[in-house]
Amino acid sequence: MKNDTHFSTIDEYLTTLPDDKRALLSSVRAAIREAAPDAEEYIGYMMPAYKYHGPLVYFSAFAKHCSFFPGNSSLIARLSDELKPFKTAKGTISFTVDNPMPLELIKKIVRLRVAENEANALAKKEMARDKEVHDLNRYMSQLDYPLKTEVEALRNIIKSAHSALLERIKWNAPSYYVHETDLLTFNIKSEKEILLIFHNIKIVDIKSDILTGKFKDRRIAYFRNMEEIKQHKAELTRIIHAYVASVA
Repeated sequence: MKNDTHFSTIDEYLTTLPDDKRALLSSVRAAIREAAPDAEEYIGYMMPAYKYHGPLVYFSAFAKHCSFFPGNSSLIARLSDELKPFKTAKGTISFTVDNPMPLELIKKIVRLRVAENEANALAKKEMARDKEVHDLNRYMSQLDYPLKTEVEALRNIIKSAHSALLERIKWNAPSYYVHETDLLTFNIKSEKEILLIFHNIKIVDIKSDILTGKFKDRRIAYFRNMEEIKQHKAELTRIIHAYVASVA
C-alpha cells in the first residue's frame, strides 16, 4: 500500500500503480461514482476513499491483490453468496486482476451503503431536533418574564409564517433557522418591550415600517404589548415569509 503523504487525490494515487491494477481500480472508481454521484472523494487511511453523510467505502491496491472496503462488515455477511468467488475478512473483500469483482456488485454494495448512511444521518437529525424541542419546551416552562404571553403570541405568528422555519433555543432565547441558517432571535432582556432581531443580511432588502435600524446586516422589530402584536400580525407574517423565501 502506498503512503498517503505521497499523494493527495485519487488521480495521483492511481498514477502510482501498474497498468493492470490502475485500469482495474479505475473501473472500480467509475462504478462507485455511478452508484454514489454525490459522494466526495478523498484519501483516507492511505487509500482512495469516499464519504457521504460520513465514511462510505474505500479501495486499495496491494502487492498481490486489490481490496474493496464496504465500511460495514455486516454487508459482507449479507452478501456472502455473491462474494463466494472472493476472499473476505472482516470489512474487506479481496480480488485480483484475473478475478475482479463484478462492477454491478460494487454498485449494489455502494448503493446499500448510501442508503445506510442516509438513514443514519436522518436518525441523527431527528434526535437533534427532538433535543431542540425538549430544550425549547423546558425554556418556555421556566421563563419568568412579564411579557411571556406576548412572547407566546409572537412565537405562534413566526412559526405559522413559513413551514420551513424551525425553532430552537440559541443565544439564550427562542431563535429560528432554515437549513442551519440563523434568521431571527428574540431579545427579552428588557421587561418593557420584546425585540425581534432579524440577523441575516437578506432582511435589508425587505422594506417595512416595523423594521428599524440602519445596520448593514440586520433589522429590529419592537413589540411592547399585545395590541401592537395584533396590529402588526399581518405585516410580521409577510416579512417573515419573504425573509425565509429569500434564503431557503
